[in-house]
Amino acid sequence: MKPVKLGIIGCGPISQYAHLPAATKSELVDLLAICDQADDLLRAMSACYQIPQTFTDHKEFLKSADVEAVLLAVPDAFHIPLTLDCLRFGKHVLVEKPLAPCSAEAEVLEEVIRETGLKVLVGNMKRHDPGIEFAREFITQKISPLFSIDGWYCDTALRPLLQDTLLLPPLTSERSKKPELDPKADKEKYSLYTHGIHLVNTLHYLGGPIVGIVGIKAESHGSYSWHAVTEYQSGAIGHLELTVKINANWSEGFRVHGRFGSVTGTTYLPFFRLPSEVKAFDIRTGVTEIPIGADSDPYKRQLDSFARSIRENTPIACTVADAIRDLKVLEALDRSLQEAAWQKV
Repeated sequence: MKPVKLGIIGCGPISQYAHLPAATKSELVDLLAICDQADDLLRAMSACYQIPQTFTDHKEFLKSADVEAVLLAVPDAFHIPLTLDCLRFGKHVLVEKPLAPCSAEAEVLEEVIRETGLKVLVGNMKRHDPGIEFAREFITQKISPLFSIDGWYCDTALRPLLQDTLLLPPLTSERSKKPELDPKADKEKYSLYTHGIHLVNTLHYLGGPIVGIVGIKAESHGSYSWHAVTEYQSGAIGHLELTVKINANWSEGFRVHGRFGSVTGTTYLPFFRLPSEVKAFDIRTGVTEIPIGADSDPYKRQLDSFARSIRENTPIACTVADAIRDLKVLEALDRSLQEAAWQKV
């Protein structure tokens, strides 16, 4: 397969931790250009990864860079306007999650995608975890219909120490472009949407659309915990827990029960590059399957999937419609807390 000519907008921490190494490892993309307003950061990343084309203005980048596709690793507030600019310049887009601050802001993308015929992949990289991919296949092919779907995501207060152990310190710049409003100023909302989007997206991937939700919330010394009962389009019900942060190790996983078996999974902090540990049981054979994922960098696998979708014109792994559905579930959870009532999604 001819590699896809790729450019990246944004040279901040998530690019340095995840996307630049992934693009270097992937044989299905050629990273030819990067763009960042911070020229000092741009020069450092260009030298480190030997990237030939650099730009400080994104419109000049879209006009002049020799790229077919763009990866957007920028603050959430810039996702929609930059995705629209990329599409108008004829570029396929891989955009970081969450897609937008709210679902209504993201809906404009669907019409533009239909008009242009271009691909937009939303970067919920856990869909590219080989353990979670196996779990979805096993669920849909062997144990459905489902009747119970649980998931949890508990971020750890130890994350800074873990990241310092696993990763080199990111380079930063005072010249980096920042949103007018600090997204972390409202810590509760930031925790719900930035972390919750991962949990909801995985539950949608494994169990199908969530159509109803009601939740409760607890707060303690700057940490938040949301618990919710969920109803799925299939008729299954479930529970989700989102806690940010716990004074314990990272804890994330899922448990799915169907007519013909069950699947359980434990998921790791993504910077470990470890596949989820999955156990899949089929009652008809009496056998439990435990897959091993050797190629388990979800960011690299995400780029590979994006490139194949472009070259082979196959469906995108996580579409804009998927991302909007995720946002609507979190918005419904938010409403249920305010109104103390069940909410339709």
